Amino acid sequence: MNSNGIGITEKFKTWWKKNCEMTLKGSRRYGIIEYQSRHNWYVGWDSQFRKEFYLESSFSVDISSNAYSSESINCYETVKDTGTFVIHFVLLNDANTDVFAALGQDLINVAEPLDDEQAVPEVLKRFCSWKQMLQKGHMDIAQYQGLFGELVVLRELLHDDGMKICDVINGWTGPEGDKQDFVLPDKWFECKTVAYKRSEITITSLAQLNRIDIPGYLYVVKINTSEKEIPDYFSVKKLFESIKENELKYEPELQYILDQKISEFKYSIYLVEHAFWFKVEKISLYEVTEDFPKLPVPEKIPSSIQSVTYTLSLPGLECWRMEEK
Repeated sequence: MNSNGIGITEKFKTWWKKNCEMTLKGSRRYGIIEYQSRHNWYVGWDSQFRKEFYLESSFSVDISSNAYSSESINCYETVKDTGTFVIHFVLLNDANTDVFAALGQDLINVAEPLDDEQAVPEVLKRFCSWKQMLQKGHMDIAQYQGLFGELVVLRELLHDDGMKICDVINGWTGPEGDKQDFVLPDKWFECKTVAYKRSEITITSLAQLNRIDIPGYLYVVKINTSEKEIPDYFSVKKLFESIKENELKYEPELQYILDQKISEFKYSIYLVEHAFWFKVEKISLYEVTEDFPKLPVPEKIPSSIQSVTYTLSLPGLECWRMEEK
């Protein structure tokens, strides 16, 4: 995992800014972006004076024309006279320079722990995730809140001495849209994030609280929200980076898995700015026992019923509350 992650984005933008004039004069078109990387990454300008970065490799991925390209970024493969293969990423719209630089940083970080043969297909796979993410559009504040709450619970579980760190990271299923947000070998957890003054939560499916093969628990995270940075408030990005730098400091492989999981949402964590700031006011944990107030799953659901949601009163759940902080 590249330790200079955040700085790489600025290296891209700084190179393009400083070398623009020299490139126009034809004296310099490319420069290596990360001298300490195990892979050869270069940043520069293509023959049409468009911003570009590329990866050199001993292995070809045989990219057919425009197979990976999008409306804003062109991706293609060439081969040098030396036999070295080159995967090019070219920006087609200068208005997306910040996103393009963030993409470069993310792809470098994805490739860093891998050998040459593994790196290229993983880089292309990650690039495809970015394409899908950009096509989906931006998250709204409710989605930010939900993700923030899941990261809060993730951090809580990482501090639980009774759980293995690897089980917690691998068990975070929220990004995949599973029925529960965390499914570990011997228990599951669902997370609900609500405004501090709210006294109810919404259950969005019959299956969400109905799993009987292993014990289940419900976390309710109460937060306050701000559109600007305030002391003791965290953005999604800041909390995510804090988890990697603290709870997962000595776990590069798990950091990599966490990066992969976060990319399943509508954005890459490296693209998201600090759009909203949240402060955790209260975390409550409930045991979802057999008699917990939840709608049962009928043996047969009529096909005309597309979805089921219902609301639970938090004061009515006091009998099942295990802890609160």
